[in-house]
Amino acid sequence: MVWVSCASDDPSNQAHLGSIEYSPWRGFPKYYFPIRNDPAYLAPIVAVQFIKPATRRHMHVECRAWSKNMIYSPTEGYGLVRFQLTLD
Repeated sequence: MVWVSCASDDPSNQAHLGSIEYSPWRGFPKYYFPIRNDPAYLAPIVAVQFIKPATRRHMHVECRAWSKNMIYSPTEGYGLVRFQLTLD
């Protein structure tokens, strides 16, 4: 598996995110790799659902992929995705 985890990039906001559910799994099964340039290839996806996050709070979230052979570099943007979450 290539595991996925999401957290706030600000420790003071971590509690405000609430619990997180991942679907269909908490990562990408290894049979999706290597990624092929084939019209029949289906790219993997992991849905992330934030359960009861705080409202009226602007939070920066980072979701990271984990694998022993994966390059992770927050400054270069490798192995992660960042986004902002705000609920009215």
